[in-house]
Amino acid sequence: MHGRTLLQELVHVPLILVGPGTPRGERLQGPASLVDLMPTILGRLRVPVPEGLEGVDLAPFWMTGEGVPRDRRIFGEADMWFSQKRGNQRRSIRMGRYKLTWDKDTDARELFDLEADPGELENIVEREPELVERLWRDLDAFMKNERDVVESLEMSEEARKELEALGYF
Repeated sequence: MHGRTLLQELVHVPLILVGPGTPRGERLQGPASLVDLMPTILGRLRVPVPEGLEGVDLAPFWMTGEGVPRDRRIFGEADMWFSQKRGNQRRSIRMGRYKLTWDKDTDARELFDLEADPGELENIVEREPELVERLWRDLDAFMKNERDVVESLEMSEEARKELEALGYF
């Protein structure tokens, strides 16, 4: 089901780091993301993190013994191709114990409390409309930023047409 869903059983993957200055056997509590990998590696190498880079250096959290802030936003996406037609486009935002998912094709939104319902069986979107709205605003802003970045890229007309044919625009 990779690429078709954003269920925790597929997106909750351990991030394992080994190397000088990295504590052995420590489990860092709180959500991390693949976007944290580059800033963390750059930080370990003492290389300045480029301005505007997404993600955070996780090292300060293991050095202080504090967990990663639970209220940080973690974004996810799953795009599945069906033959020549694009389909099953999903986006998600996780904040602490809650995860909101959105299906672009159906406009369906689902909200899960990952602590109370780790199997993501009970959609609580109707019970938490204010939380859904807050998370939706953050997810929408993230997606708008994605679109703005793509639209600001300079590329040849030929490259743009090739990417359009692949479904990227």
